[in-house]
Amino acid sequence: MATRELDTGGPVTAKLADRNPFGAMERLDHDELVREQRASRASPRRRYSLSARALFTVMDQLYGRERTLENAALVDEHPEWEATPFQSSFAGDFGRYASLADLFRQIGYDERLHKLESEARMREPRFR
Repeated sequence: MATRELDTGGPVTAKLADRNPFGAMERLDHDELVREQRASRASPRRRYSLSARALFTVMDQLYGRERTLENAALVDEHPEWEATPFQSSFAGDFGRYASLADLFRQIGYDERLHKLESEARMREPRFR
């Protein structure tokens, strides 16, 4: 699989024209999901503003830091999900995955693409 570079015509923009409004940005197989999970874990953390950090501190105090984990870390902490089949009445809309681990990997991949696309769009003028 080719490396995914993001510019103003990135993979998300390319997918928006021909996909349903629900479901994954791009459906990946198990090996691709594992590779993308590693890429998510290796990517640098975003620098948050002071107000965002204050919000996160309050959320951690209210709900506990362990409840605010990212999807990639969540999968690593639950190896039993590799053998847990994903079954849902919404699978027809959102996809069928062999395991809960693959479902969370796909969600993490979609969120990372959305973040990269949003950051690219923030560098563009909003109105032309």
